[in-house]
Amino acid sequence: MRRDVNRGFLAASTALAALLMASIAGFDVAHAEAAVAGPAAETAPKASAAAEPGSAAGKSPILLNGLMKSKDGFKRLPPWPKSMVKRGDEYHAMREVYRGEFAVAIYEATDGLVVVTDQPYDEFVHVVHGECILTPVGGEPQHFKAGDIFIVPKGFSGSWEGKAGFRELIVVETQAYQRAVAAFFPTDAH
Repeated sequence: MRRDVNRGFLAASTALAALLMASIAGFDVAHAEAAVAGPAAETAPKASAAAEPGSAAGKSPILLNGLMKSKDGFKRLPPWPKSMVKRGDEYHAMREVYRGEFAVAIYEATDGLVVVTDQPYDEFVHVVHGECILTPVGGEPQHFKAGDIFIVPKGFSGSWEGKAGFRELIVVETQAYQRAVAAFFPTDAH
């Protein structure tokens, strides 16, 4: 049963990331394909975020190693609502890697501190560069650095601080993510 719960959580988290990507204007197959270009492009299947669900392109594995470090294909995001930003975060951007029932994206931001209340989705996070500190309301700070992998559960309330050129690979449930983006960025990002 625990294995089934974990699979469901991962699927939901991944789908949420996809929704965020889908809701950001301009995110499409071209962004993901451009990120794959390079030495591995000849052997690795290209990411196909907008492929037909039944197509062969939509059924091929996507190698993420090079995508996590590439500087290409990022789209600047609208600013976080002022009520959420406590410090910094002048710039944040995302690159969609995959979109289906879950979404996979790479997010990066300048140093900053954002406060989240009742996060509306589960989020699987792999810190690619820099570090982040998550502090739950009434809890102790938790430090994560490049290479760390963690989950931020739906309902999390607290602060999220990015440092040293923070970059993360995220996996979220698509529909929940799209609803959250519509709430965070009502006029700009959907």
